[in-house]
Amino acid sequence: MRTRGRFILLFLIAACPAAAQTVPSNAQTPEEAAMVALRNDVEAVAAQIIMARAVDRTDVDGRLNLNRYGNLLGSALVRARGIQLHGDLSNLMLAAEQSRTDEQIGSGSGASGTTSLTSKGSVPAILGLAVENGALTQSTSGTTITFTGNPVGIVQTLEDKGFVATAGASDPVLEKLGRVSFSVAFDAGRGVTAPTFTGDKQQLSQYSFRAELVNHRDPRRSALWRSIPSLTTLASEQGTWIRTAQASAAFKAWFDPLQSAVDTLTTAPLIRDAILEAIERFPFSSMDAPTTNALGAFGAAVRGFEQQRSEFLDRVKKGLLVTLEYVNNLPVDAASTSTLTFIAERGAPGADFTVNASTKLVNGTLSRATPDRLRDAQVAVQLDAPLLRRVDTGTFLFSLSGKYQYLRRDAAAGLVAATTASGSIAVAQMKLTIPLGTSGAKIPLSVSFANRTESINEHDVRGNVGLTYDLDALFVRRP
Repeated sequence: MRTRGRFILLFLIAACPAAAQTVPSNAQTPEEAAMVALRNDVEAVAAQIIMARAVDRTDVDGRLNLNRYGNLLGSALVRARGIQLHGDLSNLMLAAEQSRTDEQIGSGSGASGTTSLTSKGSVPAILGLAVENGALTQSTSGTTITFTGNPVGIVQTLEDKGFVATAGASDPVLEKLGRVSFSVAFDAGRGVTAPTFTGDKQQLSQYSFRAELVNHRDPRRSALWRSIPSLTTLASEQGTWIRTAQASAAFKAWFDPLQSAVDTLTTAPLIRDAILEAIERFPFSSMDAPTTNALGAFGAAVRGFEQQRSEFLDRVKKGLLVTLEYVNNLPVDAASTSTLTFIAERGAPGADFTVNASTKLVNGTLSRATPDRLRDAQVAVQLDAPLLRRVDTGTFLFSLSGKYQYLRRDAAAGLVAATTASGSIAVAQMKLTIPLGTSGAKIPLSVSFANRTESINEHDVRGNVGLTYDLDALFVRRP
């Protein structure tokens, strides 16, 4: 057993039961959840102001204005009055994104460095980045950097469309094109002495395209969130609250000094702290009746919306997802191959199930060593189980997966002498995915057990570690 695999195996065995046991003791009270959500709202405002200024200093979004940030500011004020809520559509999208277990951000199991034994059915709506180290069915470990993206989502984002609009739901053509995504993976160990990312053709190890045939898991799809009747009422009351606050002299006496102070601040933490301090001093008792009533009606609309919120999130988690994926593998010491994978995924209470069925074909000119193109066939299954969900940390996810691969053709046939005969490869994997707050960053830690690799006919245990980042987290607050 390899040392690295032994250490990560011990970590997973120790961490997984411990995490499962923390659910009751770390469960948040309504007051704690409200305060965490209040802080998240304010941090979102601060981050978006800084982002807008970085793009264009004259952009009105670079100021604290009610037309742009009134929904989040109103949510924060309602929470400050002790009302627990999870906000409007933007917060609904955030909650749905945090609970998703169906997104593939890193590379597939065929790449060196990957932490994934199976391919998940979906990818980030805009962009994703993963840096992974290790290996699964190969004998050589590596460091793989993977970029994942959706062309429609990227273009819509560059046009400053909201997160929901990136699905292209308002345009049937864009909606269909939005179901197609891509990824490119680079092996940072190629062509250099020490792993260094250069992004050149020599380091390109894999690229892929995928098409979603059925996707009932994407919270942006209008058929899902528009089916919540109370969301219309919430949008109406939100508009009323913003218009009433803009016309209130008492509210402006509180808001205008805060807006001027934010204009002078240059970092998100400073803006966040200034808004939090101002909220603590908000004159609830002396505020005029129309503003107070409008804020109360906004809070009541949110409470009505929350009664249907859980049903929406359950529908997203349990939805069916069917995807076809094409991967072109570009190894250094063997012929390039094409992998065609069928991916099916379905949620259940407390779990998520994924099935892969794939075949790998040899590219290029056939020879005596490779008289036909079929190289291997694979079947993989995965069970994902959330261990702990919190508003401030995201979802800790534990995964168990297994893969069977029948290697019909020797791994290096046709290029170099094969080191082992064709045959069966069986791999089992345990993985713990640790979220880094609500930033979209996660750390996957996994350990895999194999009866052999593609080129070495002996048992193998490997540890894998990575860092993934889903850029959807930056834009989900802009529905």
